[in-house]
Amino acid sequence: MSSVDLAALREIRSQVGDLLEKGIIPFWDERATDQSEGGYLTDFGADGRCQNTAHDKYLVTQARMVWAFSMFAEHVGSGSLGDRLRDAARQGVGFLRENFWDPVHGGWRWSTRRDGSPLDSAKIMYGQTFAIYGLSAFSGVTGDEQALAWAEETFDLFQVAASDLVHGGYVENFSEDWRPEGTVKTLDTHLHLMEAYTALANVSGSHIHRRRLQEVVTLICTHLVDPVSGAGRNQTAADFTPQPPVPVARTWNVERADGQVAATDTTSYGHNLELIWLLGKAGEVLGSPIAPELRAKLGDHALRYGVDWQYGGVFREGPHSGTATDQDKEWWEQAEALVGLLDLYELTGNREALSAFVSVWNFCLQYLIDRDTGEWRTRVNRTGMPLDSTLGSVWKGPYHSGRSALETLARLDRIIETWESTSSTGES
Repeated sequence: MSSVDLAALREIRSQVGDLLEKGIIPFWDERATDQSEGGYLTDFGADGRCQNTAHDKYLVTQARMVWAFSMFAEHVGSGSLGDRLRDAARQGVGFLRENFWDPVHGGWRWSTRRDGSPLDSAKIMYGQTFAIYGLSAFSGVTGDEQALAWAEETFDLFQVAASDLVHGGYVENFSEDWRPEGTVKTLDTHLHLMEAYTALANVSGSHIHRRRLQEVVTLICTHLVDPVSGAGRNQTAADFTPQPPVPVARTWNVERADGQVAATDTTSYGHNLELIWLLGKAGEVLGSPIAPELRAKLGDHALRYGVDWQYGGVFREGPHSGTATDQDKEWWEQAEALVGLLDLYELTGNREALSAFVSVWNFCLQYLIDRDTGEWRTRVNRTGMPLDSTLGSVWKGPYHSGRSALETLARLDRIIETWESTSSTGES
């Protein structure tokens, strides 16, 4: 590990800013809005061209696109580009409400065809959470009260239809009419519930939204992180008893290119690092720091087992203790690792986290970020060989890549400012 100095952070800050403003935002601004049917196109090949004219639309990605265009508009500010990004978000909200909302049973369908006609009307909590997230972001950026009302309506539905009143937390998978399908609970879904409730509570200021946010935070810290190893539990039974993972339909693990699901209980380094900073964000909204020791433990585990100190990047997953068993590197783990590692440094002052951040960034810049477009490839192997070079899909939009850039810039600005104020060299 090499020492990280102020000049290195300034250089990365410049690279991340350029990536966002000259790459990611223009890539999706120019391609994503479906001019003929509404909503968003997401299937883009390695060359950046649309590769699927049928273009089914998933709730998770359509809602994430609303979030991304809203936050890009806030980043850009006023002017023609900002107006265009807000318009892109606004039409996405309209497409969601018109085509994904189930007027009979309530809630949001999992998928539609390109024209918005229903394809899969199951109610999947993973996707439902992003409806709240996207609508809250749009309302926060534009002041749109109707979008906030729809987010609140979705939240209220969760409490009636999806709350597990016996064990706590939420049932995750339902049929069209909200009949439960399976009992598995996951860190993935509850992590994103926390993320959605954080966004909603931040915009609404409602006591009940803050209360439910606190409940999900407590549940995650109590049941979904192993207190011994500091590793997140991928799956549990309904009562939060840890169990080996089983394939669950309508998940990225099942639908990605190879569809492999680990045969033994594993942890996701990407989720663990993402959890560090999302817990921090929840704490900001709730007004007090959340579980600093647990967050530090999640980071220590990732530094020990998840970071590839030889080639750079973060491995996909591995056991709670020991060497990573899946050493491929997907875009989303790397994107979340960048933010989580910076949060870990700000939380603990551990310079190893900064060294890991630089290592992950350099790996991404060399192997995952497409130099022609600025968007991220989907997956490479440990040494950076492409395994899936597509730039967009029904699972992949600018949510991870764009959000990582926005959050990384904010943290780098804070760290650089602190270093500049204490030392001309950045050495403390």
